[in-house]
Amino acid sequence: MKIQQLIIAITSLSALLFYSRAGKSEQSPNKSILYQAMTHKDQDQPEPLLTSLSARIGHIEVDIFLDEATGQLLVGHDRDELDPVKNLESMYLGPLKDWADTWGIIYPEGSPLNLYVDVKSDASKTYIAIHNLLKNKYSNLVSRVERGRFVAGHLNVVITGNRDWEAIKSEKIRFVSIDGRLSDLGQHYPPNLVPMISDNWKLLFPDWQEGDALSSRQRQIIKGLAFDAGLNGQYLRFWATPEDPQLWSELLRLGGGTIVLNTDKPVKLSRFLSSKGDHFPFGKVKSVKAVSPEDGL
Repeated sequence: MKIQQLIIAITSLSALLFYSRAGKSEQSPNKSILYQAMTHKDQDQPEPLLTSLSARIGHIEVDIFLDEATGQLLVGHDRDELDPVKNLESMYLGPLKDWADTWGIIYPEGSPLNLYVDVKSDASKTYIAIHNLLKNKYSNLVSRVERGRFVAGHLNVVITGNRDWEAIKSEKIRFVSIDGRLSDLGQHYPPNLVPMISDNWKLLFPDWQEGDALSSRQRQIIKGLAFDAGLNGQYLRFWATPEDPQLWSELLRLGGGTIVLNTDKPVKLSRFLSSKGDHFPFGKVKSVKAVSPEDGL
């Protein structure tokens, strides 16, 4: 058995044990899939993929580089972290496919998982490698858009980081969508192409410091952005936010069902969200109840 196949097998077995343990866990007592949570740099978790799955996180982000010599998609935030054994297939796609093939689902009731692939290498070359891999080996696992029609799968793959917009948009059969930026808000991209609008919290509010209360102006900005995203059926996410339950609560209150909380601590966020109720899957953002920016603060 090849090393990569062995890693996939071990990870799949670990997933079974992890799910069993999660079923008895108090992390998410309501058992909802937490679509208002994203694990940032999931590869840095104690057990990549498994920690987030156990915490029932709806969005998982993983950083990758294309190794042009081998064609492999290697996992890591920086090049000095790369290891040929740790790649997108062995750590994520392979175990998820094995799980779906064995049990018919990834999450209970067939709820989809959203996998955000943060491309650190050349956008065009890396996208071609991702597209070919999904098309040739994982087409039965992932969602696709075929001639404008969305066909749901167990896994929604979203490209973030370096994104080849034109190549992705022009595909007749598309296996990925794109993580947008604030500059894409209001462009009316369909949610199956741009399901999420993401941007840097520190650039949006450079004067805000951890522990500060949000000002009325900052609240109004967040509500306006969330409203615009919700009207188009998109999520809204800010990265570089602190692991602060007070800020999390405020963002959820302002977000009207569109905000996705970014975290490096998925278990902590899972515990926080588990009693919060409504969480909306891919393409199901509750835009009709988004908070209007004209509403009172």
